[in-house]
Amino acid sequence: MWQKCEPQLAQYCAELSLPAQAHQFVAALRTQLTTTARQIDQACQALEQFNLSPQGVPVLQRINAQPRPPGANTLEAAIWELV
Repeated sequence: MWQKCEPQLAQYCAELSLPAQAHQFVAALRTQLTTTARQIDQACQALEQFNLSPQGVPVLQRINAQPRPPGANTLEAAIWELV
């Protein structure tokens, strides 16, 4: 199977803007993953409800619900009447 694919590898990788050599492909993938991880780290620092445990496991904290706005109970009752 690989014998049929190998001649097409260079063109396929060029069309996808990927390196065709294994070591270059791994390096490019590491760079992409590192960049993405940094972006996620920066975005998540601003989120108070998102933390990492000491083991590195993502933890999403429960946030407290805000008080119901005036009229919410009336709106809910009207919706239930239509159902």
